Amino acid sequence: MVDRPWGEGTHLWKWEHEDAVMQKELVQRLGVEIASKLSKVLPVIHRAVTNLEKLESALRDLRAVKFPPMRAKRVMAAICVFMKERPDKKPDPNDPRKKIDDYWKPSRNQLFDPKAFVGRLREYDKDNTDKSVMRKLVSFVEDPELDLECFTKNGPTDVLYQLMSWVKYTYAFYFVAQELVPLYQARDTALAVLSKIKKQVALGITEKQVEVFGKVIEVVQGGVQVEYDRPDMPNEVLPWTSLMDTSKVCINKPGSITRVELNAAAHVTLYGEQECIEHQSMCPLIG
Repeated sequence: MVDRPWGEGTHLWKWEHEDAVMQKELVQRLGVEIASKLSKVLPVIHRAVTNLEKLESALRDLRAVKFPPMRAKRVMAAICVFMKERPDKKPDPNDPRKKIDDYWKPSRNQLFDPKAFVGRLREYDKDNTDKSVMRKLVSFVEDPELDLECFTKNGPTDVLYQLMSWVKYTYAFYFVAQELVPLYQARDTALAVLSKIKKQVALGITEKQVEVFGKVIEVVQGGVQVEYDRPDMPNEVLPWTSLMDTSKVCINKPGSITRVELNAAAHVTLYGEQECIEHQSMCPLIG
């Protein structure tokens, strides 16, 4: 909030107007930053899906291949990992005693209906990819044989290019989303403050939130006698009429009292470190 000095003629609506401008600028600035980060991944993902919608025939042809090239198998295996498809276990050609994951059968199942398959890619919940899925995908996205430059765009391997584009940028979206969490939180906080300010202005509320750091000397009939720590702020009596419902005087007084709260009905509550010590009416109700 804006630093709100004491003085004649200072009114809440002026302070809140300054706060509203600050919060609005903050919301706009955060919105630009969020949009900038998303623009690096979302358009590529959407473009890949749109292009795949035009390649249904190529997807059918890919499914029909019984012994596909390793690169095609790897691209579709990455898709299956995203979709949490379980691989078949087959003997490792380099060591028959071991088993390796084989995703081609699940891949062909995915491609059985190309239109439905592309729809699953479009509707994939990018905001909730599991960490376990991300760990499995590392070997695919870091494989130099699966770099997008290895595929021919608008050529025979265009369908693999589009599929791998979806894989690469959906994977990247996970990390962009993590970067956006604090930005979204900051924007939501600013929006909440801005909404409160607008509501107060609309209702004509003149709530005054005050924190005065000093020492409460005594509670008097006209208000509270305060001795300030700052040399540029002379001691004064804070009148009851200047203290509204949520006004607070934070005190630095030896002993058990740590805070004094006053409300519009001129009730005073004295607080200790852990609990309310006293609550009573110290002066007539304010008209």
